[in-house]
Amino acid sequence: MDADTREALAQRIELATPEEQISGIFCENTFLAIRELLGRQQADAVRSSTWPLRPWVSVQRYPVADLLRMVGSAADLAEKQGLLSYTQALEEPRRLGHPHHPGHTVQQGRSPGRGQ
Repeated sequence: MDADTREALAQRIELATPEEQISGIFCENTFLAIRELLGRQQADAVRSSTWPLRPWVSVQRYPVADLLRMVGSAADLAEKQGLLSYTQALEEPRRLGHPHHPGHTVQQGRSPGRGQ
């Protein structure tokens, strides 16, 4: 199943157009969830290897392909470290950031990874 998931993500990245964009706040929150999963140093390494090095602006829009590359690289690293399967790691940012999920770890008024 992980091979199918990898292939599906690669196809989605390949098919993404420059017009397909996502808000900066979503990018930042996804990165913070990745940081919570992998730790600051590893998450920063993933970001610097997959995302143009510029700060996110919450109201600005960014290419969805960049976000997908970052999440895919984080999932690869989580799997290599034995933290989660590739598929589970792809779902982790959503789970960590969703306030109604039983595994939700973001406290009201706080973001994961802040102050680390």
